[in-house]
Amino acid sequence: MIILASQSPYRKILLEKTGFSFKAESPLVDEELLKKEFVGSNQDLIKFLAFKKAESLSNNYKDYVIIGSDQALLFDGHVIGKSHNYENAKKQLSEFSEKTVELLTAVSLIKNDQRVEFENSTTLHFKKLSEEFIDWYLKTDEPYDCAGSFKMESSGAVLFNSVECSDPTAIQGLPLMRLSTELKKLGV
Repeated sequence: MIILASQSPYRKILLEKTGFSFKAESPLVDEELLKKEFVGSNQDLIKFLAFKKAESLSNNYKDYVIIGSDQALLFDGHVIGKSHNYENAKKQLSEFSEKTVELLTAVSLIKNDQRVEFENSTTLHFKKLSEEFIDWYLKTDEPYDCAGSFKMESSGAVLFNSVECSDPTAIQGLPLMRLSTELKKLGV
């Protein structure tokens, strides 16, 4: 059995596509506190958070494979979070116009004493985004619960000139190509 240490609807939908049966559980961590206490690079932070999410459920689910995942959108050396509302989303997308952002996705798998970690990097090149276009997009997708204010699985693809990645599902929160391979190695 698989435990997804997440209540993200996007990660649940992705994992359902693999055909593996799983149960989604909220990780038993205070993510904001972990972020405040962490010292290191943004890349190391997302790996740390992915691991802590999986580890938090490991005592409750012996002999299960527990999946923890975390993402960070990097722009000009800063981590960009969820916008939570129209105004913040409009500001984010305006800043991204004709710029490049990097989306880092980290995954940590724990099964008893076994631990597998991997990450994925996606580079996204934004088009020139007019105020009218941003307004249309935000009203169409309402991506306020997504880092960077875009939903690639919906209409978000129209925001970009190009995307460089090895696994497009990583953009939505869970790189299924590598994940399915690693799950099989762990006996799932």
